[in-house]
Amino acid sequence: QGIEILPIMPKELIRFLKSIFNLNLKSTGLFLKMSLICAFLFLSAFSIKIDGNDQRGDIKLIDSHEKIYLHIDRNAYSAGEDIWFKVYLVDANTCKPEAQSKVVYVQIIDPDNKLTATKIIKITEGCGKGDFKLPFDAVNGEYTVRAYTNFMRNFDDAWFFRKTLFISSLKAEKEEIIDSSLIKPTEGKTNLPNQNMKPDLQFFPDGGYMVNDLVSRIGFKAVGVDGKGIDISGIIIVDNTGAQILDFKTMKFGLGMLKFVPQKDKSYKALIAFKGESYTYDLPVSLTSGVVMEIIERKDTYTAIVRSSLVNGINDFKFVGLQRNKFLGSSKMVNNPGGAKITIPKKILEEGIVQFTLYDNKDKPLCERLVFVEKSENYPVLTISPSKHEYRNRDLVELEISSDFLKSQKTAANTSISVSDVSALSHDQYGFDIRSYLLLNSDLRGEIEQPGYYFYSDDPQRKQVLDLLMMTQGWRQFILNDSLNQSGDKQRFAVENGISIGGSVRRFHSQRKPAKAEVSLTYSNKDEMVYNQTETDYKGHFLFEDFDFMDSTSVIVQAKKVTKDSEDAMKRPNSNFYITLDSVPLPKLSNLNSASCQSDDTVKFIAPKNSLSEAEIDSIIHSQNRHIILDEVTITAKKIERMKKKRSMYFEPSNTLDFKEMRKGTAARNVLDALQGSIAGVSITDSGGVEIRGNNSLHGGGPLFLLNGIPTTEDAILSIPVDQIDFVDVLKGGKTVIFGSAGSHGVIAVYTLSASDNLGNVDKYQDKCILNFTHPGYSIARKFYEPVYPSGKSEQKKRDNRTTLYWNPELKLTGEGKTKISFYTADLPSTYKVDLEGITTEGIPLKSELFFDVK
Repeated sequence: QGIEILPIMPKELIRFLKSIFNLNLKSTGLFLKMSLICAFLFLSAFSIKIDGNDQRGDIKLIDSHEKIYLHIDRNAYSAGEDIWFKVYLVDANTCKPEAQSKVVYVQIIDPDNKLTATKIIKITEGCGKGDFKLPFDAVNGEYTVRAYTNFMRNFDDAWFFRKTLFISSLKAEKEEIIDSSLIKPTEGKTNLPNQNMKPDLQFFPDGGYMVNDLVSRIGFKAVGVDGKGIDISGIIIVDNTGAQILDFKTMKFGLGMLKFVPQKDKSYKALIAFKGESYTYDLPVSLTSGVVMEIIERKDTYTAIVRSSLVNGINDFKFVGLQRNKFLGSSKMVNNPGGAKITIPKKILEEGIVQFTLYDNKDKPLCERLVFVEKSENYPVLTISPSKHEYRNRDLVELEISSDFLKSQKTAANTSISVSDVSALSHDQYGFDIRSYLLLNSDLRGEIEQPGYYFYSDDPQRKQVLDLLMMTQGWRQFILNDSLNQSGDKQRFAVENGISIGGSVRRFHSQRKPAKAEVSLTYSNKDEMVYNQTETDYKGHFLFEDFDFMDSTSVIVQAKKVTKDSEDAMKRPNSNFYITLDSVPLPKLSNLNSASCQSDDTVKFIAPKNSLSEAEIDSIIHSQNRHIILDEVTITAKKIERMKKKRSMYFEPSNTLDFKEMRKGTAARNVLDALQGSIAGVSITDSGGVEIRGNNSLHGGGPLFLLNGIPTTEDAILSIPVDQIDFVDVLKGGKTVIFGSAGSHGVIAVYTLSASDNLGNVDKYQDKCILNFTHPGYSIARKFYEPVYPSGKSEQKKRDNRTTLYWNPELKLTGEGKTKISFYTADLPSTYKVDLEGITTEGIPLKSELFFDVK
């Protein structure tokens, strides 16, 4: 089957013996004894080489999903400032900007775990952009930015993008201490003193289980009450005898590893000392018989060591390599009673996490291990070259960006770049960026402490700590296959290619029963007017998909009886229908900021260095937003009449019919019936249509119908009960010019009553029978403000206190040459950080940064 079988050589056996027992074999007797044990244990072991051939058998892949990364201009702000961000949406399997979804939801969650703002971002070629304006009364604390697609909701929300931002109020001191007693605990947590003081210590047997009489490598992670790793040391003891087996201690971030051989009928405990207190923890219970698996990294390969104490050995077992949901290869083990050694060449692996899984002869997963493949030597480099390394205030900065990698590969990259004052950045030396997030954070559950450490640190222990991270945070006792919904409904949340509006139509007097109806949707904004219609399914549900409108768009949804008889439609208004829009619950908000509620100490929040005094607030508002805060004033004005308030595109109609008296009781069947008897020139034709004399009616066609200012159909107008109409305007002749050819046959504008009119039960009908609402639509990203300071002009204008000097979310890099950008410094002497992130068309994340000084 293309698998190369090689006998294990004696010298390799000795090296392996040393590695698994961690022994200094100075004693010849001990060496011979252990060699005999090892020879017996691996009597029928083989070396199996995986060469990348796909022999997947019956192993099933998980469904494809998506990853989101947000490049945010910085991570600390003052209230009233702007948050600028760019969205990168990629396919989870390839990291290429080719995800199916075209809509991303970006939200801000405050320190009290409440949703404060949401933006709907349109994705084009895998990217989108947006911004948030922080309110001036924003409170101090840690805020969370969260982003996801509708399709990602089919998975655990642990895979949503999240990033913590630090916001300080305008009146905050440089250092403000927040009393933890004032912090509201997250559900299930407590912040009472002397509670939850015991560190959390967990053990993760390599491959999944401890097995009696087999050498077991066990990763462990120690976490303090604040959720961060802590340094501990301790001993492993045999619980039923009290004998001490070995000492252990953490390496970094609370991570460590120990190794020993568990024995039958014995249990084990770990005893540690922390802050003057002793704590005891149980180790996992070992299996009587089973299989253990260990992955060892070498220079050009990974070696998987499989050891078994099963009666039938590991006959017909299968070892599978998987990366980004793609098969790397598999091997089948035949007649291997004691174990096997599998060699995986690194050349078939890409940078990132690889999943190795051992299946039994019934394709049941037994052991699993994650490893992280590094290929830093081939990582593409972006070079940022400044015109000089030191600048003055209001000085022109010119940066040149180039990449030999893009040029040699003849590929392009979509990037974003920010330039910010480092004093406005929360100190996070090894925080995550686009590279560490897409390759590491997004594939492991839970928070990774200082993820950048695993990519950029010069610590000689870095690779060992990275492998410990895979052993612990990447630990699985059996294959998870990250299923979609536990309910089995794998497509509850569909891929969105545009904005969708759906709902249900029910019978008005029996709302449990679905109704068959024809549903129309009309929307209008400053750019376009669109009409669409569909029919409900057997459940009474309707769905309009793939709309492409920007924010603040007026939408009207109506339903009518499905009929081809227009006269019957005039007699049967939609008062027999009850319309509700789909209400999709938001993803859970619980425990997003729970870390701040777990500590027994006072929680400290240090405001950014550039927190503003009250005297500086006006400067920010004026220079960045062109707005001025006024003192409190009282405004008085004549109340605008309701009719004039509702009109938008025209000033005066030709005729107006107020329905106030008609609502008290009228014989008119519908709007047109009422107009025919009340306004001269409006008549109903023999075919049931309407005609306005003196408006080019000889050329055929009816008038333009408006419902609350939005173009709609005649059927929709006919469906509105007379007692729900406020007034109707009729436009003739020259007054229709504003509507172009659409209004050449006249205009009939119908305005319904709103809930604010407070007329009995009228608002109930408005809410249930004709839905008229404003949809936020796609967020329109504002343009980043960039001042220009012409040379040779010495006059000083208002102080420039910008913290972010430059933000460009649409910087395109190609292999054809160099790219240049330029901007001006502000009046704040400081060190500034240039942060460039992006991704190539081939799915390679890019990261580069530069620092310069302003004197």
